[in-house]
Amino acid sequence: MPGGRRPSRLSLPRRRTLMSFPAVALLGAAMGGTGQGPAGAHWERIRDSRGRALLRAWVAVLLVALAPLLAVNVHAPDPCEIQMRIYDGQAGHKPSHADQITRGAFTVLNENDSDRNGANDTDQGNVTGEVDLMKLVLGKPSPDKGGNAVLNVDYFPVLLGGPGEVTLWTKETKHTALPIPLSTPTSQLPRTVWVEGVKKSGMVRDTLLVYTYSTPEVACGDRAKATIVWAKETEVRSAAADAVWADFTDPPNGTHQTFCGGGFGLRPIANQPRGVKNCIGIQFQVFPPGIGDEADVKWDISRQGSGRVWDRKNAANPFALASPQMFPADYPEGDKPNDDQPSSQDNDESEKPNGDNFLYVVDGPGTADDVDGFPGKVGLVLRWNFREFVRVRFDGHEPQGNKVDGSRASAVTLWYVRHHLERGSANVAWTRAAAGNAIGTGNPAVVAP
Repeated sequence: MPGGRRPSRLSLPRRRTLMSFPAVALLGAAMGGTGQGPAGAHWERIRDSRGRALLRAWVAVLLVALAPLLAVNVHAPDPCEIQMRIYDGQAGHKPSHADQITRGAFTVLNENDSDRNGANDTDQGNVTGEVDLMKLVLGKPSPDKGGNAVLNVDYFPVLLGGPGEVTLWTKETKHTALPIPLSTPTSQLPRTVWVEGVKKSGMVRDTLLVYTYSTPEVACGDRAKATIVWAKETEVRSAAADAVWADFTDPPNGTHQTFCGGGFGLRPIANQPRGVKNCIGIQFQVFPPGIGDEADVKWDISRQGSGRVWDRKNAANPFALASPQMFPADYPEGDKPNDDQPSSQDNDESEKPNGDNFLYVVDGPGTADDVDGFPGKVGLVLRWNFREFVRVRFDGHEPQGNKVDGSRASAVTLWYVRHHLERGSANVAWTRAAAGNAIGTGNPAVVAP
């Protein structure tokens, strides 16, 4: 309209029919023998074929006959809103909705022993006291057009070791397994399910939970990421010829120098603080790589001890059980430590994984001094066994103390120490007997001398 305003147009969804789709258009071109494009050129080459000509004719007639029936409106569904909310394991923290992707949720590979029955929790269908499943609340769509919402799990590809893996359960204690994908009628929403880590992650946030809702009228979805953490004992050093690791952290390096002189095995006897020490170092690797950089994930290396101590006042007397005993005759049940210091005094282990994803711990069980510690005794036999393991929390607080705190996040490393010490009188330095002094892996039977 010269000199005037152009009339406005209301933008409507474009009406498309199946006859306008590329595949049908290409077939139509083939029927017409236009010679345009690869399909047309192909038909041009064989247009004189009597069979092909007859097929073109029949298909053309069929398309013309069906065209009114195939003319349907196709348009994008309207938007809607649906959410899921995920929590860390250990009945823990709920990340903000935005953090469900940037931070995600954390839990431990469920190969620990929450019910203290001696079996891995992953191998059981119902676990009393289970705390390591991630709570996942599936919300209701808005608007609700009926039908089902679907939860699925995708895993990001990982070159080494593969991604994590999860299963779904009806209760925090597992109870009944659920399928993946999990389809839920909207009439049953909101719904809470529980996510168990059954394979450790190969990289941080490699597990993607996808929650979708779609009907002919509406479509929407939500996402959350998860990481399944674990640690693995990779090396034990307890021989006199062993040196410390090249990437050994401090702590525990300072403690190792002070009490063990920087070495392992049966250390030279000296006055305080070394005393009589048999020393060991253990290396754990944490998974996935880079998990040590996550601010909320805190690690601790814990220990259970058991065994007996015998002593005697003179060489003519037999050995008798000492009193008091440092450790019980048997280990505590489950994953409760009994030889762990508060974090402020815990200088025998790494504070966090180093750049190579390793944690270190050292120990040197024995006497605090070459003379004192067992007054009035001339003979001493210590036979102790230990179980070393890693535990973890996801709330920014380090597990600590002789209690169940966080979750065990590694298999148990078994090791032992044996001392058989003698001296001519109660006020001179101890010497090692010809036999009965050792440190190493395993848990030999504890028997009286």
